[in-house]
Amino acid sequence: MLFSPGTVPDPFSDSSDMHVRVGIMTDGTWVWQLAWSDYVKYHRVAPPREFLDHIISRKFTAPELTIEQTLEIAEAEGLPLPE
Repeated sequence: MLFSPGTVPDPFSDSSDMHVRVGIMTDGTWVWQLAWSDYVKYHRVAPPREFLDHIISRKFTAPELTIEQTLEIAEAEGLPLPE
């Protein structure tokens, strides 16, 4: 996980009580919103097939990333970087 500041209203729900987690996840190849897992769990929204094929090919194991790789991804995603 690169960044996780809290929750935001769930865009798939009409209820003001439903929220999804905010955060950026990566395995070094794919970058995705932490809310994806909430959408799958609560709304049965499927991730892209290419993403599923990728995680299956990796046997559901994320590689370890260096701090440098993580900072490069964070910068590419426009996340605030530590000083």
